[in-house]
Amino acid sequence: YGDIHAVNLREMIFIMIYVSFDMVLGAYLIGNMTALIVKGSKTEKFRDRMTDLMKYMNRNKLGRDIREQIRGHVRLQFESSYTDASVLKDIPISIRSKISQSLYLPYIEKVSLFRGCSSEFINQIFSFAFWS
Repeated sequence: YGDIHAVNLREMIFIMIYVSFDMVLGAYLIGNMTALIVKGSKTEKFRDRMTDLMKYMNRNKLGRDIREQIRGHVRLQFESSYTDASVLKDIPISIRSKISQSLYLPYIEKVSLFRGCSSEFINQIFSFAFWS
């Protein structure tokens, strides 16, 4: 708590080495824990793919324009992989049906073909048409 501190040169050197070792060890542990958490994620796969592409482009000495086009294409693929369908694919069908009802029911009610239909029929339409 600061009430006991290094007094002579030998103790000061020991404390400097100890604190430096503690910082390096802490950084190493936090880095490894972060790597374990991120392992297998889409971000890690994207980084690995970009690293491989960079090695390929460097090895083959590709021009700057083509490098930018390749990077842009891979980045666009990564960013477009988060679509509504991919986000909602793990949600149960009953909840997806409720989501589609809240999104599309006002439009379905305006269609003359569905006027007079029972609510159960409309629910079945939402369950099968939008998520199958």
